[in-house]
Amino acid sequence: MWCGIGTHGTPNVAMSAATSRPRHPTTMTSELPFTLYEYSIVGITYVVDGDTADMVVDVGYRSTRQERFRFAGINAPERGDEPGYTAAKSYVQALAERVNSGRSALYIRSLVTHPGTDKHDSFGRYLATLYEVAGSADMLDVNQDMINRGLVVPYMVQPS
Repeated sequence: MWCGIGTHGTPNVAMSAATSRPRHPTTMTSELPFTLYEYSIVGITYVVDGDTADMVVDVGYRSTRQERFRFAGINAPERGDEPGYTAAKSYVQALAERVNSGRSALYIRSLVTHPGTDKHDSFGRYLATLYEVAGSADMLDVNQDMINRGLVVPYMVQPS
């Protein structure tokens, strides 16, 4: 399984959905207010809600680490009686089942908004956009798919 670029890597690499392998380097400029890193997800260990999950990340060199990720650009209903909480969380749990069983591959693109720091929101979570690949299908932007299905609303997390 291909692992993207981590904090000890080089500029991020675009992935080919058909091969799940690096396709070509993505241009990185000093004009961007953030740095992008891409990783392969080995598994999802815990789904907090519809926009947060604990995932095991392949960081390369046969090494993994578990981190909590906040899905970038979306906001799901919180715990409790908020309408839609169960539907949004169930979507992520179904994704976890596909990834953990090997039926889908999952990649994330994580943002570093403050150079020299690792965590990106006030709760210490990494911000990430998720991409799912099932079989020879095109890469699915999971965050956008959840918006399209009406499970979450667009939202910008303010970096801490």
